[in-house]
Amino acid sequence: MVEGPRNVMEDLVKKAVNEIAPEYPELCICNRCQVDIIALTLNKLGPKYVVSSQGEIQARVELAGRQPQIDILLAVRDAIEQVVARPHHHRL
Repeated sequence: MVEGPRNVMEDLVKKAVNEIAPEYPELCICNRCQVDIIALTLNKLGPKYVVSSQGEIQARVELAGRQPQIDILLAVRDAIEQVVARPHHHRL
């Protein structure tokens, strides 16, 4: 049975956000700020969709390299700084 497409990049970005966010004590941890960070990061990096287990393994191996990890880290940090500067949680 074929599963629907999955964005492997989203999983990696969420993990990176959880690891990096504690370095920013001024960062609000509400759900809105968290999803804003994830969305900004994903928009900068672009998706990495897969439709099979084999495709997911291959994508994760490709994204485990040094440069993709640096790209993810820098994009997450940039997104955090944007959200810290202009949070939208008060606009709900």
